[in-house]
Amino acid sequence: MTTTEQFQRYFEKVAESMSQLPIFNADLNVALVEVEPSNCPVEGYDVAVLITPWCMNLVLRPVGVTDSGSEEQIGHKKIITFPSGDYEFIFNWNEVLSGYFSCSLFSPMREFDSQEIALATADAVVSELFCEANLALTDKQIAERERQSEHHNGRPERCSASGDNSFAEKDKKLLSRRGFLSAGLSQTGAR
Repeated sequence: MTTTEQFQRYFEKVAESMSQLPIFNADLNVALVEVEPSNCPVEGYDVAVLITPWCMNLVLRPVGVTDSGSEEQIGHKKIITFPSGDYEFIFNWNEVLSGYFSCSLFSPMREFDSQEIALATADAVVSELFCEANLALTDKQIAERERQSEHHNGRPERCSASGDNSFAEKDKKLLSRRGFLSAGLSQTGAR
């Protein structure tokens, strides 16, 4: 099992090698904002927000497992359901950290002027991730619900002339889950 300190140290070393790249934000440091372990929807993992000078990711780290890379392939995508919706995670593995899943929230990190703003955003992500009121459906889920509604009612739903009740109008206003957890929150935190 990789400890929080080992996880952070690993990414601090990576940061040293990335410091000359244009995507590197020198105002930021590596940090891990952890979530209460019992809140993780995947047994055997804990959830945290990883802040680096080049990205912010939601990560699922194995708990009590020494080699979690044996069952997963690097790059394998997995949908994980949280109260706020479904999120796509990608499996990563290396000899130092073993296996873990990550879901990109921000990359690059140019819009963050300070570590305090990045930490506040990560805290907000953690809070909002577990709030059912933030459920944002994907286009596919919206279409499926429309199809089920039409089938249930026996006829297609009609839009009003003003468009006030139109799914299309509502659809334009919906943020994606990633947009909600990242872009919307960062704009709030950065002002």
